Amino acid sequence: IQRITETRHRLIDLVKREKPSRIVFSDVGDLIEGFTSSQDSQQLATNQMSIMGQVDMATTMIYETLRELSKHCDNISYLTVGSNHCQWRVNKQKVGNALDDWGVHIGRTLARLCKEVGLPVTFYEPAEWDESLVHDVFGDNFHRIGLFHGHQARRPDQVPNWIQGQMLGNGPVSSSTLFISGHFHHLQVRELGNTDRGSSRYWVQAKTLDSGSSWYRQNAGHDSDTGLVVIPLEKGKEFTGTVHVL
Repeated sequence: IQRITETRHRLIDLVKREKPSRIVFSDVGDLIEGFTSSQDSQQLATNQMSIMGQVDMATTMIYETLRELSKHCDNISYLTVGSNHCQWRVNKQKVGNALDDWGVHIGRTLARLCKEVGLPVTFYEPAEWDESLVHDVFGDNFHRIGLFHGHQARRPDQVPNWIQGQMLGNGPVSSSTLFISGHFHHLQVRELGNTDRGSSRYWVQAKTLDSGSSWYRQNAGHDSDTGLVVIPLEKGKEFTGTVHVL
């Protein structure tokens, strides 16, 4: 809670300095720790909060952030996608459709709350059976964010293959100029082919704000630092890979 609060302060300071005309708040997934996604018993023993407590905490922390952002920008888009730790699962197996997901549920709750109090936030989620979406940032078909969690690939180096498959199969994010994902926790910024304008497409794998993973550290030998990734985009100007980590 302290780390997220401090990060929010840094984010608001950045927004005050840059004065953006619009903000895209991208939930890359895993807002909560589902207890039946993988190592069931370990997850139950190492998380201090229940599912209900986690959902309440995530909703509260994000709402407080959106409320603060709305004081400095009157055009905010909130994007959410399904993820492996938020999926509805029974005995580790996914059930329901792609929107049966705690992250999507939190997004819908935030949408109702923001509408009730009049915050300038528009919410977007994937189609019923999709785990990804594309968002036209300025509404001019120039910067198109393709958002997905990243669990579609087993390893980070397989994500570009999944993106190529999206393009070949005309998937939800096939038209994107900028791909954003989470899941693997460490920051990565990578060029991936060309846009229809001939400029470079980019994939940004975001950092995480969680406390790290002892399970991952024990198996891999290392872990990544926490952080919030901010991607500055300018209308009509090509993105060249610059990101900020708060």
